[in-house]
Amino acid sequence: MKNKLHKSNTLCHAELGSASHSASNQFISNTDSCRKIKFPNFHILLFSMLYALCSIPATAQQYEWDWAVNGGGSLGESGWYYRVEQVFDIQVGTDNNYYFIAQIKNGSPKLGGQAVTVYGNQLGGNDIFIFSTTGDGQVRWSQAIGGGELFDAAYKIALDSSNNVYVGANVRNAVSTSYPVHFSPTDFLPPWPTNQSTIDAAYKTAYLIKYDTNGQFIWKKELQGDVNYYNKDSFIYDIEIDSGNNIHFIAGFLNGTHLDNTITVPATFTNAYQYYAVKFDTAGNYNSTLLPVTGHFAEPSFTFRYDEPRNRYLLGGFRSRVNANENIPLTYGGTTITENAYILAIDAGNGSEIWRREMESSEPVFQDNRIYDLVVD
Repeated sequence: MKNKLHKSNTLCHAELGSASHSASNQFISNTDSCRKIKFPNFHILLFSMLYALCSIPATAQQYEWDWAVNGGGSLGESGWYYRVEQVFDIQVGTDNNYYFIAQIKNGSPKLGGQAVTVYGNQLGGNDIFIFSTTGDGQVRWSQAIGGGELFDAAYKIALDSSNNVYVGANVRNAVSTSYPVHFSPTDFLPPWPTNQSTIDAAYKTAYLIKYDTNGQFIWKKELQGDVNYYNKDSFIYDIEIDSGNNIHFIAGFLNGTHLDNTITVPATFTNAYQYYAVKFDTAGNYNSTLLPVTGHFAEPSFTFRYDEPRNRYLLGGFRSRVNANENIPLTYGGTTITENAYILAIDAGNGSEIWRREMESSEPVFQDNRIYDLVVD
């Protein structure tokens, strides 16, 4: 097959909302929009959004497309606000099948010309959408995750040694019974209770979910403990899987007891997250490390990678949208990140900082620098 996707290739994207991409076609650019930077001991692909578009030089290699699959719903086709359907991550399994994670909208959605089921409401909110194709582009299966409120999000998937699929999903349920959050056709959340102070599983927002290689739902793990409307918000960021099939990720929680009662976030954390680096082992146990973070990891332009030989986590992202009037404060280990884009290397065992790099621009106003992907060699 021509031009098959490989994990070593990387694409420069212009979308402000795009996240990590583990495999895609590659081109070479001599513009400032794309930089490949080498730091000591490993390479990092640094994606810097300095302009609205990432141009392709006239000398770029011309590819011959072997196949393509399109998808989406009608609500993702009109107006700037709705045009946000896209693929965020691609993994290539040991079975030579491709596994994708995307976001999709309602409005008679299709994949490869065939109707698919989604759960988002008709106001335009998106679902998380995972699907798989064969190496020659034949759709194998698809599964939407979401419903409830407008915006459900996940930006990376992981495959274990048996090609089971793992997703770290951020979902937002709602009081309405019309669009309950679904994880499969038969597994979904109940509506919120009438009394917002009531402790109820319907309020939980962060999940680790497992599907088998054929897309069948296996289980979901609720990262939060007892929550109500007032402490329901949480985040699970990019997930990584190591050679022993342990899953690594960063999660943020408001006040309460979480991760199967292994951590407690103080009551003072009502409007800010306390962040943890989490390892979920094959026996179903959580091992977590409190990270010395104040502020907020801004998503979706946040990337998390595990450097297994060195037992390090690499964090890349941005903390300011455009200018000084829209800063997202972020401090690690008591030291403030002052520039728009950053990379942090931290010890996976204790969370201590090993080094950091920050990216600055001479442009005084529109310093919209962002890092979209980190690749460890």
